[in-house]
Amino acid sequence: MAVDASLFVARRTTHMKRVASPTNSRKKRRPPSVADVMRP
Repeated sequence: MAVDASLFVARRTTHMKRVASPTNSRKKRRPPSVADVMRP
């Protein structure tokens, strides 16, 4: 159970890092959209 939770957390952190880089580069080109503002 603990192993599954740690794998899920590691997978989610890598996924968030992968999603963050394109959004950051995109924000520099254009103003943030509604989805970017709603995202914490």
